Amino acid sequence: MISSISGLIRYQKSTTDEIMASLRCREEHRTLTEQSCPWLREEEKRLLREIFSSLGSTDSEGQRAMLELYAGRFKDLAESAAAEQQQKCRLYDTLGFMLGAFIAILIV
Repeated sequence: MISSISGLIRYQKSTTDEIMASLRCREEHRTLTEQSCPWLREEEKRLLREIFSSLGSTDSEGQRAMLELYAGRFKDLAESAAAEQQQKCRLYDTLGFMLGAFIAILIV
């Protein structure tokens, strides 16, 4: 979505209202613009609110730089979520194995 916004600013010189209308027309961005995504963490929702509130506050170059900064922050959040998921997957695998071993011992 951030790259879509950046493209609208760079190539079409869209206003904030035009950007929001364009994002709402696309299915994959609609829930993000409405900020009704139950799967997003609070930090991600906060970053989205910051992006939408800061649109139109500077010239096009400043906005594109700001969007690059937010894209980097989202990338950092994605990396930390992937690391957390990997850690939890190992935990669940270990718990599943231990539970299976425990049940096997009880059956024998």
